[in-house]
Amino acid sequence: MPRKQPPFADGSSPPLMKFLEKTSLWPSVSHYFNALKFPEHPDIQEAILKSPTAADAIKLANRESKAGKQRVDWDTTLAESVMKSALMAKFRQNSALGERLKSTGTRPLIEATPATSKEKFWGIGADGDGQNRMGALLEEVRSELIAAATEIATEIATEAATEAATKAAATAATAATATKATKATAPKDAVKFFSKLENEFKSFSNFAPIAFTMQPDQIPAPDGTPYPPLSFLAKGGVSGQMVSSTWQTVEHYFQAMKFPTNAAYQERIFHAPTPERARTMGRDRAQSAYLRKDWEQIKERVLKNALVAKFRQNPRVLALLQSTGKRPLIEASPTDTYWGAGASGKGENRMGKVLEEVRELLKNERVDQTLLRGRGDPGLVADALVSEMTGGAVQLPPGGVYMFINNGDGGSQRGSNGGRRRSRAQVYEPQNIQEGSGAGVATDIATGMGSSVEVTVEKLN
Repeated sequence: MPRKQPPFADGSSPPLMKFLEKTSLWPSVSHYFNALKFPEHPDIQEAILKSPTAADAIKLANRESKAGKQRVDWDTTLAESVMKSALMAKFRQNSALGERLKSTGTRPLIEATPATSKEKFWGIGADGDGQNRMGALLEEVRSELIAAATEIATEIATEAATEAATKAAATAATAATATKATKATAPKDAVKFFSKLENEFKSFSNFAPIAFTMQPDQIPAPDGTPYPPLSFLAKGGVSGQMVSSTWQTVEHYFQAMKFPTNAAYQERIFHAPTPERARTMGRDRAQSAYLRKDWEQIKERVLKNALVAKFRQNPRVLALLQSTGKRPLIEASPTDTYWGAGASGKGENRMGKVLEEVRELLKNERVDQTLLRGRGDPGLVADALVSEMTGGAVQLPPGGVYMFINNGDGGSQRGSNGGRRRSRAQVYEPQNIQEGSGAGVATDIATGMGSSVEVTVEKLN
């Protein structure tokens, strides 16, 4: 929530909540709502922020209100305004909760006050005749969220159609300009790549449709304060924690990382239909208030993290990157003089330089890297692997094809040289596993393999 507070009845502005310079995260709506009652007492507000539970926050606020420290213009109108602002932020910034709220459609929402409570304003009261203002405000928030979602979907669809209509006409001219821009200054053995340059290295571009997974954690603020994990990503695994999720392109991830405190906007970028649209959204000046202040200092770190994930998880492009050896890598953008070479070919080419760092980091990695391994009773091993693949601790990145191999047991499965040989192999795509064929994978791995089995999962592409 912002540090600014609602104005007083006479139009004057309360001081900013400066204690929020350390953190802008409120533990609950109750914490925020009750703190806003005391704009002239930042010490009370900060104490409420640090209250261990919502109940503790309410108790502290009630005590200070009785002591006469509550703002004098705090009435039902202001209280409802503050409550609605907090509720809107809560459901916008936690998309899973927002979706759950929207799923209630037009059904009445009622705060079912406990029978022992005397509360009749926010809830329905013990006898059911309360005002239920909390339910009414939630219905308003729900309506606004549904309307906003419809507007966003229409906007994205319209802009995607417009971009697609102009993209084809611009591609040929831009590619010609990109080739001309780097021809004079680039070394003869340089590897030139760009989203609109049609050559074998086009996949190096951040716009290339090569999916990869990233953990939901975000780089902390300069003072070490952590930003919240990406709340819109799906939860999974045995502990229900946030798990890695698939990004369409590096550009989508790079642009979303600019706004660590605006989860709703990050989610819009995540779902952007094209990398061009993701870039446009990342450059939207209307979002400048949410742009992290240290972006210029960390943007290359963000890019490098994404590129490492992209090439590690996609062996074909990793092999292509490794094949360039020590040749210079140049992003042949005719318009970008920071990330690319620019029209003169003398730009900083930071994209190429960062990609060279990634190449050096991954130069010795095998493109057929083993992902999972287990040994023991074949049925148990197969079940464990399938469990991991369908929502456990290990997630197979989508878009790849994987081979499940029985390496043999200690007896009949040994090769003539005394070592283990691969006695059985099955190939599966992870989307099929996730759609419920995990049991079939387990059966295929376990069938006819003796009492002990070692299974390796290798990515083929």
